[in-house]
Amino acid sequence: RREERQKEEVLAEVGLQAALHGLIDMARRSDAVVCKSKSLKARILSEYIRAVLQAHGCGGLALAQERVHNHTPHTDMGPTMNGLLKAVRQVEKAVDSALRSGDSQLVHTACILTWNMSLPLLQPELRKHIRKPLATALGALDSISSNLHHLKVHLHLEIATCDIFEELLTKASARLGEALKIDYVVPPEEVQATGYERPLDKHMAPTRHKCELISNIYVLPDNTEDEVTLALEQAKDASQNALRLSLLERAARLLEADEALPDSKPQSAGAAPAEAAEDKKGKATPKAADKGVADGAWGDMEHERRMRKRAGLWALIVNIGWGPKSQTEKFIPIIRKAAEFLLARTYTRVCDRDLRGEQAKACFAVAQTYICALQAKGLSLADRFVFDPVTEPASQMAVYSETNALIADHQAQVCANLSRGIQLGLDLIAQKTEDHWVVYNGCIHFWNWHRGMFDGGDYLPIRDCAEFCYTSLLSVIDLRDRQLLTNVAVAFVKSLLQRFMRKASPDAMHDTEVTKLNPSTFESTDPNSAELKLAEEVCEKMVTMLPPMDAKQFHVLAANVRRLLGRAPDPKGLPQERVLAYIELLHQPASNPSLPAQYVSEAFLALSDAPNIELCARLTELALQHPACCKSTVMITQVGKTL
Repeated sequence: RREERQKEEVLAEVGLQAALHGLIDMARRSDAVVCKSKSLKARILSEYIRAVLQAHGCGGLALAQERVHNHTPHTDMGPTMNGLLKAVRQVEKAVDSALRSGDSQLVHTACILTWNMSLPLLQPELRKHIRKPLATALGALDSISSNLHHLKVHLHLEIATCDIFEELLTKASARLGEALKIDYVVPPEEVQATGYERPLDKHMAPTRHKCELISNIYVLPDNTEDEVTLALEQAKDASQNALRLSLLERAARLLEADEALPDSKPQSAGAAPAEAAEDKKGKATPKAADKGVADGAWGDMEHERRMRKRAGLWALIVNIGWGPKSQTEKFIPIIRKAAEFLLARTYTRVCDRDLRGEQAKACFAVAQTYICALQAKGLSLADRFVFDPVTEPASQMAVYSETNALIADHQAQVCANLSRGIQLGLDLIAQKTEDHWVVYNGCIHFWNWHRGMFDGGDYLPIRDCAEFCYTSLLSVIDLRDRQLLTNVAVAFVKSLLQRFMRKASPDAMHDTEVTKLNPSTFESTDPNSAELKLAEEVCEKMVTMLPPMDAKQFHVLAANVRRLLGRAPDPKGLPQERVLAYIELLHQPASNPSLPAQYVSEAFLALSDAPNIELCARLTELALQHPACCKSTVMITQVGKTL
């Protein structure tokens, strides 16, 4: 019987590894045997297997195992999160049995599974559900004096975060104090990636200090940073935008009073700092921070530490001020001021990863303030006003010119700040961090904010920003997100086509008229155009990256580009590419009456090599418009009937 139990325990361990590696059928077959075992260890492992299978079934385990790919499409994650939470609770129920077994390895496995499956659940709206499983895992590790110190610190930090959300600040502070006493060690790779030997301390120590600062109502803050922290905590909880704005402005004044922008002009000796003192209406005079700092290298270190703390406070002003409920015109000045101070300093060290991420988010927030400013005036990035001398008075011309100039300026500011934020993301990626979410978010903002322009066919102003987004995405793209890359690449190619048509059109033609021109019928060609050559390169690149049917729009764009370059369809090209090229040529006014029949004949030969029902229908529709193509039309129809 002992040998039989040992075999069942080994089978259970194999089943668990199979479940973790996605071998679902093998895991189920193993579980069907070991769930009835008389071995306690085998039955406990069976519970783990079922929990992992539950996580697999809802798609939660795949989400938890994603380390690099952290761009989640806009889908309903409710069923996935509910299934994952059920799996975590199933492991939690098995922890007591693992403790009774006296096998520390079983306890470690349960705690590691709990932590790994809980990672996607560490969200504000789900923390209250995940706190108990995390606390159970931490208690189990403590009861066996586990040496998994790094995991203990992670659990302490997340449980403390849950306590902070429940406003149990004293309890959270005590827990963080316990975590800071743990002597944990991280792998050398993590030390290199974060720049810290104890990377979690940079989150725990400030959080603990903030909890003590807020909960101790009998001690006043003794420096500017602590006073600003209290003001920002009040702003977080403010129910009215007016109160939130007032608190943010007070925090900004306190920080600004003794901190000048690095590129600002020095004040004269007798000049007092602007707004250094405040009146008696609830205002306070800023207090000096870090008094008594030693001179020399230690003083420089303390100054750098203080400036980084202040940068974090400026970032917090941006995050609080530009939240979902406060994106209004009144908050624009404070957001731009806070972003200016935050972006005034350059951070290049690996340990400044979080600050650079906050700088990127500030860039995106500033870009959105310009869109908000236009919306406050009843305008949008897609608006273009053209003066009509027949129906409108002459005075309206100056109004339209001023409005168009305002829109163009705001659009340029949006693109400039988007590009700056994306560049910060690229700098992070260059240091081998996993922060490609910055680039993704910037490109998503670019697409969403300019969607109105794209729907109206206006790609002319965004050529440079579109190129930057396209090249940035190529370095981080995951083909699961190919739709984003496809959208940006299409916008880039169309902007290149419109830029070419702008150069080839008369100067008197307005830009809005250029954007309405059809590249398929544009008459001018230029075999040496840099815009067209670049557009062709982009189309060819996308055709090689995308599946055939997803790449068809790039085949169409490439056909237009090659026609504008004065090139005939490549007889050695792919069949679909040749058919699409001839379809585009059939849209053109023919210089020779025999050309349409020739195009239809060549397209039919290409279509015969790779039949496609959609291309058959489109080619038949165009061929019917030319009486000389009747025979070819019948043959194309016969090919289509067989599909």
